[in-house]
Amino acid sequence: SDLPTQLVAAFRATLEEVTAADLIVHVRDMANPDNAMQKQQVLEVLRDLEVIDGEDEAAIPILEAWNKLDLLDHAQREELEAIAAGRPDVALLSAQTGEGRDKIVAHIAGVLN
Repeated sequence: SDLPTQLVAAFRATLEEVTAADLIVHVRDMANPDNAMQKQQVLEVLRDLEVIDGEDEAAIPILEAWNKLDLLDHAQREELEAIAAGRPDVALLSAQTGEGRDKIVAHIAGVLN
């Protein structure tokens, strides 16, 4: 959110590659207390690229990879697991430990096939 306008403009062409994707995997740091705000910033960029509309309807499937499970305490982890259980667009994982890797790979394969 604090990037200079010139830097964002320089990366615009790279960001536009997203518009040709078959699937967007949005990796979220769920151990970061600002993760909800970070998600909103990503959604804003996707709106600017017209990948999603004002009502957050996506033209390209989006999978949220809720990362850093290994850094969460038991209560936080249980809360996220309960939320994710009802969300087919969410996969829980820890890139550090590899937990959840098979599930996210299977989800990606299912969308791409």
